[in-house]
Amino acid sequence: MAKQGERIFKHAISMYQKLKSTLRNHISTEWLQRNELWLRAVYVRYFVAKGDCRCPICGHALKSFLPIEKGELLCPACGSGKRHRRLFLLLRRELSSQNIGSILDFSPNKGFHHYAKKLFGALYQTTNFDPTDKTDFHFDITRIESPDDRFDLIFCYHVLEHIPEDIQAMRELFRILKSGGCCYIQTPFKEGAIYEDATIVTPEDRLKHFEQEDHVRIYSVDGLTHRLKSVGFLVDILHYQSSRNPEEAKKYGFKDEEFIIRAKKPY
Repeated sequence: MAKQGERIFKHAISMYQKLKSTLRNHISTEWLQRNELWLRAVYVRYFVAKGDCRCPICGHALKSFLPIEKGELLCPACGSGKRHRRLFLLLRRELSSQNIGSILDFSPNKGFHHYAKKLFGALYQTTNFDPTDKTDFHFDITRIESPDDRFDLIFCYHVLEHIPEDIQAMRELFRILKSGGCCYIQTPFKEGAIYEDATIVTPEDRLKHFEQEDHVRIYSVDGLTHRLKSVGFLVDILHYQSSRNPEEAKKYGFKDEEFIIRAKKPY
């Protein structure tokens, strides 16, 4: 039975890659983006084996998550990655333990956005700098058009490494948070000091130095913590290791090791 399940899973991966390639070649990007979650639901219904894994965002039971590039594990039903699934559980925990009236999510994952909006309604709001993206706002994170003390909870995931004026962005996040509010922040991290160089400007050089064409630095946990403290935040570092709870890590498809920075605005 185990071997049969493995064959079914490998077939599902193959079908997923072929289907994605075929759709991209024959259907407009706009149509695909508009109907992505519906297409995923159809794919999961007919080609994905059910099992003991479960996506906490969309709720689908899966034999396993789909391994794709860079060691990512994708939920085939909602398109969430490892970090999105842990963040969703964190969001639910925050809402159950505190009186939160407003949430702002920068550049949300599409599946995360869909299910969080469905579950939390107007409480959950989103922003993306791209004006064509269907979010509630289109803020420039360095000049956020929002009143002071507006949000109880902010998610800023994999954003700051794209921003040349990152200290200014941090000041803006601090400004729009209510007193006692928290901002959860994550970026790619490295050991040692922050690595940045303003003379590295071409996509090719940024890929070589910062691991992605549109990144302008690689933070270290300590380096990002120091910068957040410099604008007034109180900072906690959440350190997750799958070895501490391997059953949970397998069930939800978490990273082996993950750092999340919780930046709190003092009362």
